[in-house]
Amino acid sequence: MKRYIVFMTAMLLGLASCTKPFELQLPLAVNNERLDLLSNEAGYCYIPIYSTGAWNIHFEQAPADTTAADAPAKVTKTDSDVWYHTDVTSGVKYRNVHFTYDANATGAERRILFVVEGEGERCEIVIVQPE
Repeated sequence: MKRYIVFMTAMLLGLASCTKPFELQLPLAVNNERLDLLSNEAGYCYIPIYSTGAWNIHFEQAPADTTAADAPAKVTKTDSDVWYHTDVTSGVKYRNVHFTYDANATGAERRILFVVEGEGERCEIVIVQPE
Protein backbone atom coordinates (compact mmCIF):
# COMPACT_ATOMS: atom_id res chain seq x y z
CA MET A 1 0.00 0.00 0.00
CA LYS A 2 2.84 2.36 0.83
CA ARG A 3 4.36 1.79 -2.64
CA TYR A 4 1.00 2.54 -4.24
CA ILE A 5 0.72 5.90 -2.41
CA VAL A 6 4.30 6.84 -3.36
CA PHE A 7 3.62 5.87 -6.99
CA MET A 8 0.35 7.86 -7.16
CA THR A 9 1.99 10.90 -5.55
CA ALA A 10 4.81 10.78 -8.11
CA MET A 11 2.27 10.48 -10.95
CA LEU A 12 0.26 13.47 -9.70
CA LEU A 13 3.40 15.58 -9.33
CA GLY A 14 4.45 14.53 -12.84
CA LEU A 15 1.08 15.58 -14.26
CA ALA A 16 1.18 18.89 -12.42
CA SER A 17 4.56 19.72 -13.95
CA CYS A 18 3.11 19.29 -17.47
CA THR A 19 0.56 22.09 -17.18
CA LYS A 20 2.79 24.81 -18.64
CA PRO A 21 1.95 25.37 -22.33
CA PHE A 22 4.66 24.61 -24.87
CA GLU A 23 6.34 27.63 -26.45
CA LEU A 24 8.55 27.35 -29.53
CA GLN A 25 12.02 28.77 -28.86
CA LEU A 26 13.53 29.05 -32.36
CA PRO A 27 15.16 32.39 -33.17
CA LEU A 28 14.36 31.85 -36.87
CA ALA A 29 13.61 28.77 -38.97
CA VAL A 30 11.95 27.57 -42.17
CA ASN A 31 10.94 24.00 -42.94
CA ASN A 32 12.93 23.44 -46.17
CA GLU A 33 16.06 24.56 -47.98
CA ARG A 34 14.55 23.86 -51.39
CA LEU A 35 11.04 24.09 -52.83
CA ASP A 36 10.38 22.50 -56.21
CA LEU A 37 7.18 23.86 -57.71
CA LEU A 38 5.26 21.07 -59.43
CA SER A 39 4.14 22.93 -62.52
CA ASN A 40 5.13 25.65 -64.96
CA GLU A 41 1.60 27.03 -64.60
CA ALA A 42 0.72 29.86 -62.22
CA GLY A 43 -0.05 28.83 -58.66
CA TYR A 44 0.57 29.37 -54.98
CA CYS A 45 1.84 27.70 -51.83
CA TYR A 46 2.42 28.59 -48.19
CA ILE A 47 5.87 28.93 -46.69
CA PRO A 48 5.89 28.66 -42.88
CA ILE A 49 8.27 30.92 -40.97
CA TYR A 50 9.03 30.15 -37.33
CA SER A 51 10.57 32.83 -35.12
CA THR A 52 10.67 34.19 -31.59
CA GLY A 53 10.80 37.76 -32.89
CA ALA A 54 10.62 39.99 -35.95
CA TRP A 55 11.75 38.93 -39.44
CA ASN A 56 11.96 40.32 -43.00
CA ILE A 57 11.74 38.68 -46.43
CA HIS A 58 13.64 39.54 -49.58
CA PHE A 59 14.61 37.68 -52.73
CA GLU A 60 18.02 37.04 -54.25
CA GLN A 61 18.82 35.65 -57.68
CA ALA A 62 19.74 31.99 -57.38
CA PRO A 63 22.37 30.81 -59.86
CA ALA A 64 21.63 27.59 -61.77
CA ASP A 65 22.25 24.37 -59.88
CA THR A 66 22.66 25.99 -56.46
CA THR A 67 21.93 25.19 -52.87
CA ALA A 68 20.76 27.72 -50.31
CA ALA A 69 24.35 28.05 -49.00
CA ASP A 70 25.47 29.76 -52.26
CA ALA A 71 24.00 33.20 -51.56
CA PRO A 72 24.21 35.74 -54.41
CA ALA A 73 23.36 39.45 -54.33
CA LYS A 74 19.84 40.81 -53.78
CA VAL A 75 17.50 40.89 -56.76
CA THR A 76 16.82 44.23 -58.38
CA LYS A 77 13.17 43.94 -59.38
CA THR A 78 11.72 45.18 -62.62
CA ASP A 79 8.03 44.59 -63.23
CA SER A 80 8.66 42.45 -66.32
CA ASP A 81 11.09 40.13 -64.50
CA VAL A 82 9.14 39.43 -61.31
CA TRP A 83 7.34 36.09 -61.41
CA TYR A 84 7.10 35.57 -57.63
CA HIS A 85 5.04 37.42 -55.02
CA THR A 86 4.36 37.25 -51.28
CA ASP A 87 1.50 38.67 -49.25
CA VAL A 88 3.94 40.16 -46.70
CA THR A 89 7.57 41.27 -46.58
CA SER A 90 7.93 41.20 -42.79
CA GLY A 91 6.32 39.74 -39.72
CA VAL A 92 6.65 38.74 -36.10
CA LYS A 93 6.82 35.20 -34.74
CA TYR A 94 5.09 32.35 -36.64
CA ARG A 95 3.35 32.97 -39.96
CA ASN A 96 2.47 31.10 -43.14
CA VAL A 97 3.61 33.36 -45.97
CA HIS A 98 1.37 33.15 -49.04
CA PHE A 99 3.76 32.73 -51.99
CA THR A 100 2.30 33.05 -55.49
CA TYR A 101 4.04 32.53 -58.81
CA ASP A 102 3.25 33.31 -62.44
CA ALA A 103 3.15 30.82 -65.30
CA ASN A 104 6.56 30.03 -66.75
CA ALA A 105 6.45 30.55 -70.52
CA THR A 106 10.18 31.21 -70.83
CA GLY A 107 11.07 27.70 -71.97
CA ALA A 108 13.68 27.49 -69.21
CA GLU A 109 13.71 26.56 -65.55
CA ARG A 110 13.43 29.54 -63.17
CA ARG A 111 15.04 29.84 -59.74
CA ILE A 112 14.83 32.40 -56.98
CA LEU A 113 16.32 32.49 -53.48
CA PHE A 114 13.69 33.25 -50.82
CA VAL A 115 15.56 34.82 -47.88
CA VAL A 116 14.25 35.41 -44.36
CA GLU A 117 16.37 37.41 -41.90
CA GLY A 118 15.71 38.17 -38.25
CA GLU A 119 16.88 37.57 -34.71
CA GLY A 120 20.48 37.62 -35.97
CA GLU A 121 19.77 34.63 -38.23
CA ARG A 122 19.35 34.05 -41.97
CA CYS A 123 17.31 31.26 -43.57
CA GLU A 124 17.17 30.56 -47.30
CA ILE A 125 14.97 28.50 -49.59
CA VAL A 126 15.84 27.88 -53.24
CA ILE A 127 12.54 27.94 -55.16
CA VAL A 128 12.57 26.20 -58.54
CA GLN A 129 9.86 26.37 -61.21
CA PRO A 130 10.14 23.91 -64.12
CA GLU A 131 10.23 25.00 -67.76
